[in-house]
Amino acid sequence: AALIVLKVGQFLMGANAGNARKYAKVHTPDQHVYQVKGAEGSKLGYVLMDNDGKNGRFNRAQRALQNYQETYPQTLAYILASGFVYPKEVFVLAAMYATFRVVSAIGYTSSTDGRMAGFIGSNFIASIMEVLVGIIAFKTILG
Repeated sequence: AALIVLKVGQFLMGANAGNARKYAKVHTPDQHVYQVKGAEGSKLGYVLMDNDGKNGRFNRAQRALQNYQETYPQTLAYILASGFVYPKEVFVLAAMYATFRVVSAIGYTSSTDGRMAGFIGSNFIASIMEVLVGIIAFKTILG
């Protein structure tokens, strides 16, 4: 059940990114919108992701989804390792983790700083799951 909660979180963030993609008119397979900076008066410019308007909202929504996917394997490992011993507790933690990540994604879509509340909360929950794995390992070693 905890794994389903993670998948629902991923789905909601994908819907958020898809909605921002639609309004920014960014078609697949493009993953981000870029903007050339510093080209005036120089031979070389540099490229940054566009952070303004609809393009910026899309880029941040897409990045929030990617952030989630980058931590997905580690979170999945925590859930699998600790869920056998603490199934109810881990289900609640997984639901909280996914909720914090969705809150972070929606906040990040609105502004760069908007991601922090959900991001900090999800990292705190992941740390709790990591501690549970450590407790299980410690008890296993000591017998």
